[in-house]
Amino acid sequence: MSLSAESVKSRADIVAVLGHYGSVRLRNGGKAGELVGECPLPGHAKSGTQPGGAFTVTPDKQVYHCFKCGIGGDVFDLVKRIEGFSRFDQVVQHVAELIGMADDPVLAAGSGKAEHKRNPVAGETLTETLPASAPAVQGKVVATYPYVDEGGALLYEVLRYEPKGFRQRRPDGNGGWIGNLSGVGRVLYRLPEVIAADEVFFVEGERDVHTVLAGGITATTNSGGASAPWLPEYSEALRGKRVVILPDQDEPGQKHTAKIEAALQGIAADVVVVNVPTGKDVTEYLESGKTVENLLQLVAGARETKKRDEIEARGLLSPEEIYELYPGGINAFLEPRHGIKTGFHKFDEMTLGLHAGELTILAARPRMGKTALALNIAVNIAKRGHGVRFFSLEMSRESLLTRMVCAWANVDSLQFRSGELEPWQMERVKQAISDSCDLPLFLDHKTGAGLESIQRKIAASRDRGPISLVVIDYLGLMEAKSKENRTQEISELSRGLKMMARDLHLPLLVLAQLNRESEKRTDTTPQLSDLRDSGSIEQDADVVVFLSRPEVYKPNDPTLRGLAFLNVAKQRNGPNGEIRLTFRAGQTQFENYSPATEEA
Repeated sequence: MSLSAESVKSRADIVAVLGHYGSVRLRNGGKAGELVGECPLPGHAKSGTQPGGAFTVTPDKQVYHCFKCGIGGDVFDLVKRIEGFSRFDQVVQHVAELIGMADDPVLAAGSGKAEHKRNPVAGETLTETLPASAPAVQGKVVATYPYVDEGGALLYEVLRYEPKGFRQRRPDGNGGWIGNLSGVGRVLYRLPEVIAADEVFFVEGERDVHTVLAGGITATTNSGGASAPWLPEYSEALRGKRVVILPDQDEPGQKHTAKIEAALQGIAADVVVVNVPTGKDVTEYLESGKTVENLLQLVAGARETKKRDEIEARGLLSPEEIYELYPGGINAFLEPRHGIKTGFHKFDEMTLGLHAGELTILAARPRMGKTALALNIAVNIAKRGHGVRFFSLEMSRESLLTRMVCAWANVDSLQFRSGELEPWQMERVKQAISDSCDLPLFLDHKTGAGLESIQRKIAASRDRGPISLVVIDYLGLMEAKSKENRTQEISELSRGLKMMARDLHLPLLVLAQLNRESEKRTDTTPQLSDLRDSGSIEQDADVVVFLSRPEVYKPNDPTLRGLAFLNVAKQRNGPNGEIRLTFRAGQTQFENYSPATEEA
């Protein structure tokens, strides 16, 4: 019985078939519905690096075209050129195998028996003799992956070749091999271990399985990866288990994940999807210097996010449900609600610190020291071992570090930049630099960042340790999706920042600019109405704090030198009030107020 070329072509998806050739990475092209990438045809240079991509695939029409080669065609033509087949029946058989449709080991020519005396050794060069229906493969076998049944009996193998390629085969019962899986039930990789485990990590290839296994974690995959169908027997093997899906970071991987997630609903005890922030898959992620502990932190964060999303989706909750769902339960609900301490004592007494899920706005006119104060708070918190992510849309990372180190070493920043420090002062700077390397503080200085890009970077940085505070400097430089007018943009951003704080369950400290109205008044103390561009900032923020330094307006008044005020103008869950601080201009450092430090 031979396979019908028409039936194979009707079921073959050219994008899925290309997925079997690992060097091909497709991405959205310039035209709607078109994908572009590197040309996989033998002897072709990496044309996908050219503007627009020379190799294109049109899924709707199931055709490809390489503009550089001047070649195009359907899935059969593509596979023929990649594999170098000379006969059309070989092409049809191979495409059928790639899509899991092959149902007979023999086509028009040849017998189906293979002659193979032993398993290849990883790294060995060999030529397999497979059925006449399958092409001869020459290359290095770098890995052999056995697929076994529940009792450990071999069902079939996947061979990984170098240059990258895969072949599947099954034992023929006589010590040889048959080059297709006709009549063989498909199973998950390392099935006995999967059945015995309570938690299973699902990845997209056998190599990734072994990467995760090296960290002591049970992992599995399905042969054929993202291009292969998800079978009911796979779901059944994962019944009642906690499943963590680690997809490849490409379109086929994401689509495959969606199918698996849907198939496991009501079958697995829990399913969570974790997208690694570095590399295209979990192997590249761990090879980039990340650890299994980093990976598990990503998993814990994804589970926490999923739980919050499920709670939010339920909408209305009874008091009993709220107590039950509160982190730590009712006992935690009864505990004092202290946030993360800023290091400024009077402010911490008034606000109980910066609280998870709350948006705090720190606003001031230019030259007041908003960035300096925010950086002081970030460093104070990081010095106690709490993770901080600081996004500066105005200053470079290097400038922020200069401020931080000079404040830490208690040296004048201008003297540092001009090279006028004494040797003993430079030693203090060196020590500050050394100490700062141990801080769990991470700085980003991309200009024009938007809500989505900042949130992605926060999520991606979770594997670098827990996060206790996020700082954004400043609101006026953020980009919004709305382009109607600046008032509308600020309204969109302030609402989005509030939602970000709540969704991430983190304290969010955002700097903002005040308009000039305060400078037109006799009393220059800022008011809520001075918030620039939009009243929605006042509405969305949980806490609004104004920073002012009277000496900016009266530089010749010695009684105002070094004096700064923090005015808590709004606080949803606490009192308002004014707090004094001391500002050291040379070190751009704020300190807790005392007459002694001010005079010094």
